[in-house]
Amino acid sequence: RLVVYFSESAARLEDLKKPSVQGVQLQPHRNGTWRWIQADILVFEPTEDWPADQKIRVVFDRKFFPSHVLMERYVYETDTPPFGIAIKQLELYQDPTNPTQRAITATLELTHAVDPGELDRHLELKT
Repeated sequence: RLVVYFSESAARLEDLKKPSVQGVQLQPHRNGTWRWIQADILVFEPTEDWPADQKIRVVFDRKFFPSHVLMERYVYETDTPPFGIAIKQLELYQDPTNPTQRAITATLELTHAVDPGELDRHLELKT
C-alpha cells in the first residue's frame, strides 16, 4: 500500500465517492487501484507484492487535481524497502539417547515473499 498525504484538500469532490480514480500512475507500472480515502489522502492498493529495493515514481496528470489546487511538482519518487531477513526464534536440540544426533530449528521473518525453495538454495549452515 502506498499512501500520499497532501497538506490540504486535493481531491475533486466527485472523485471522493469513486472506488478508483484515473490520472495518476506509477513508474515502473504496477497493477492496482488508486482511490481517495479522504480529500487529502490518496492511496494506491497494489494487486501484487512490491518488489524489494526499487525506485518508484508517482506521476500525476496536470488535470488530476481541481484547478484551485496548485502543485509544486507532478512527479515524486520513493523507494520500496530493501529485502531483509531476521531470525525470530532459534532452537537447538540434542537427542538425549543419542548425543551425536543434533538439530537446529530457526524461525525466519522476511520482509518480502520468496518463492518456495528459493530460500533453501541460499541458506548455508556452517559448523
